[in-house]
Amino acid sequence: MNSAPDVLVTFDEVVQDESGATYITRVVGAETSLGQWEGWLEFTPEKARGDVITTERETTQPNRVDLRYWATGLSRVFIEGSLKRAIDNVSSGPVLRAEAPPRSAAPHKPRRTPPLDSRTPVLDPFSVYLQGEDILRQQLAALSIEHMRTLIDAYQLDVGTIAAGTSNTGLAEKIVSAVRALRAS
Repeated sequence: MNSAPDVLVTFDEVVQDESGATYITRVVGAETSLGQWEGWLEFTPEKARGDVITTERETTQPNRVDLRYWATGLSRVFIEGSLKRAIDNVSSGPVLRAEAPPRSAAPHKPRRTPPLDSRTPVLDPFSVYLQGEDILRQQLAALSIEHMRTLIDAYQLDVGTIAAGTSNTGLAEKIVSAVRALRAS
């Protein structure tokens, strides 16, 4: 069943683009025909009248609760990067819309499905990897170590030993390498 877009989170802090314009950020989601929930970000100009800028789909989650959980884990760096990507996409072709663009009916299926009894990861590394390694690195860098460990466990990624004190960047690189190796096999 496809549902109408639903605002899941509105962030208190505004984000600023390179020109200095400020935006209110909302995470919006909708149920797909497969019963999953897709999420994306919407940026509404704070002061000036203008169109809402939306990102492409940022994640697909099994249900609304998990999508909201994903949304609460977004960092300011991730949100700023999403705004930049959305603006870059607008300037390279797509038109700004006052409403969210329609979402695909058949989201990408990961090679490995997380077990239902585990904590749900906040992103699908295989889906994001298809957008490019740099995009995956950026999205992983926005996650906490705990979110990355959940992702590693859920997708059974072979990242080797994770030493105490491993940085977000170091762990993100291990995840990228593991996904790359699985995609190549």
